Amino acid sequence: MGSKKIVYRLLSFGLLLLAAPSLLGAQVTGKKALTHDDYDIWKSISGRALANNGDWIAFTISPREGDGVMTLRSLSGGTARVVEVDRASGPRMTPDSRFLVFTIDPMHAVVDSLEDADADRDEMPKDSLGVIDLSSAFGGGSFNADFFRAERVQNWKTPADEGSYLAYLLEPEEEEPDSTAEGEEAEEEAPARAGRGGGRPGGAGRGGGQEGEGPEERDKDEGDVLVFRDLRSGEETRFEDVTNYYFTDEGAWLVYTASNEDGTADGVYAVRTSSAEATPILTGEGEYSSVALADNGDQVAFLTNRDDWE
Repeated sequence: MGSKKIVYRLLSFGLLLLAAPSLLGAQVTGKKALTHDDYDIWKSISGRALANNGDWIAFTISPREGDGVMTLRSLSGGTARVVEVDRASGPRMTPDSRFLVFTIDPMHAVVDSLEDADADRDEMPKDSLGVIDLSSAFGGGSFNADFFRAERVQNWKTPADEGSYLAYLLEPEEEEPDSTAEGEEAEEEAPARAGRGGGRPGGAGRGGGQEGEGPEERDKDEGDVLVFRDLRSGEETRFEDVTNYYFTDEGAWLVYTASNEDGTADGVYAVRTSSAEATPILTGEGEYSSVALADNGDQVAFLTNRDDWE
């Protein structure tokens, strides 16, 4: 009897071994293999921002291709408050936990279409800026979608540690084609083409030297409009010809460099955020770069070639 039980057990074990490969094969063949289409529907979380008081969190969920969505969620109170803002990215809470600042990206489909058409950079849609006041965003129980927006924004900054201030640099203004200038240019070119036998335009004046002789002009960056905004009051102040800008960590100062074509704006300036008044630190035609601020905000260092500029 004992030997029969052993045989039965061996047979049962053998049957299990024979069945195991077929079962495993069935499980493997039952799974769907991943394709490139599967990767295209994956989404990722980016741009997370948590308020210093722990009451709010914001994050962006983005597909591999297409427009992302920023989610703003309350973490305190009995009723959950959730808002989704299309195409918003890079959320950042102000140090006082009152404001949420973010970028609003252009529609992905529009950008793709223009890129396929080899559109110029000036023809591409620009980023926008959004600011939500968290203290009043849900007044009356529903979200107030009429939050602050600014169009055609290159970039923006807020202080790291204190202050409800915002600075953002605008894109250059779009230049409208001057039909009068185009017409005059065409009239000037027409006689030159018709009168090729008479020599090149300006040929009679060659004895006085070629056009453009003299000191070589240096190329300089030309600045754009910087907008400083007090988020609590909503008041804005604009500064022209700004090339770069920096907040001190505690938000007491906004330092910026400026440059324009004739050099009259070139320099480094400091803006006291409490009054929005700019004070020149050093000016004069030249280039100003590599600005560094002391941790306490009392000192600023930078590089310039003002004394060697010609």
